Amino acid sequence: MENYQEKARENFYRNRPYGIHIDYARKGFVLFNHYTNSLGKQETGSIEGLPLEKFEDVDAIPLNGKIIKNGNQTTDIYFYTDDSNPYKNMKLDMDALKQYNRFIYPLSLFLDRIL
Repeated sequence: MENYQEKARENFYRNRPYGIHIDYARKGFVLFNHYTNSLGKQETGSIEGLPLEKFEDVDAIPLNGKIIKNGNQTTDIYFYTDDSNPYKNMKLDMDALKQYNRFIYPLSLFLDRIL
């Protein structure tokens, strides 16, 4: 059972968005995982080095989560923190996962993709 929990946790960290980086000047965004890399990649990366997806109406992207403004041109939004991480105790916290999904659901609808 412990092996399944570890696989679920790792899948969550690798394949689900930890945050979104919005670049207003270049009209684009990138979703990044717990490793600050593209979704699906486990190597540790850098938000600034990730490729932006062009999106004409970046001002309309829902800003639900912990917001960190990086000057006037970019904003990073984190969908969970160390305290609200659904797997912070190596076991799934359903309340934290529900809160995470409250942030992801409107973004998923807006971007018209499964997150």
